[in-house]
Amino acid sequence: MVLPVTLITGASSGLGYNLTRLLSSENHLVLAISRTVTKVKEFQNNKNILCHSLDLTKEADILEIPNLLGIKYKVKHLINCSATLNVKDKLVDYSYEELDYFFKLNTIAPVFIISSLVKNNCFLDRSRILNISSKAAHVPIRKLYGYCLTKSALYMSYLCFKKELKKKGIFIGSMMPGVMGTNMTAEMKEKGATIEEKEILKPETVANFIKYLLSNEVSDEKFSEEEWDVYNRSHHSNWNLKKEYIPLDGPSLNFK
Repeated sequence: MVLPVTLITGASSGLGYNLTRLLSSENHLVLAISRTVTKVKEFQNNKNILCHSLDLTKEADILEIPNLLGIKYKVKHLINCSATLNVKDKLVDYSYEELDYFFKLNTIAPVFIISSLVKNNCFLDRSRILNISSKAAHVPIRKLYGYCLTKSALYMSYLCFKKELKKKGIFIGSMMPGVMGTNMTAEMKEKGATIEEKEILKPETVANFIKYLLSNEVSDEKFSEEEWDVYNRSHHSNWNLKKEYIPLDGPSLNFK
């Protein structure tokens, strides 16, 4: 019997970590991937979490994912959480190596993971892919220009894959998670971003939003139709049942 799995990248920290915890607690079988995920002790003895350490900037490691699935598992949900930030004053300040790494992790990895899984027939029928996007995909933000470039390209991949994969019974979505209490936000604050604590979302709150997006409460067509924004209040009553505080628009991300 083929078992459905939820594949989460970036599972050892931030949103990916919180999403792995949440979905595994609700009996999702999670294939958790990152470079250091096997060091997360609480995942080790969880029967609902399969941990594998892979470097997603390397082609060989991405090509290993279909082998991990084998004939026993197929992907029901894929959530691409892996990303890096690297704050710099100006776009011209990035070295070739830094830009190369940026695009490999933030853009090429999620695109190539999808491609390799599709080519190896690793998705179940009516499966869902969720790319973690950002406001930075649509608006240039000073000191985050490198991040903006990679997230803009990732957003375009969502638009391209949306048409391409629907014919195969695979639905891709894109979601802007806002500014969360993660290492990325800590890095921005360290580099001069002025963000009030009350404006920072709990990663657990955003994980609950994703759980809703993956559920049958959202149709396949609706899931894929347009990019989701955690700050959009039109859907809060459907999933934010604990009434967690969510700012109206999120912080403006100004840097000193």
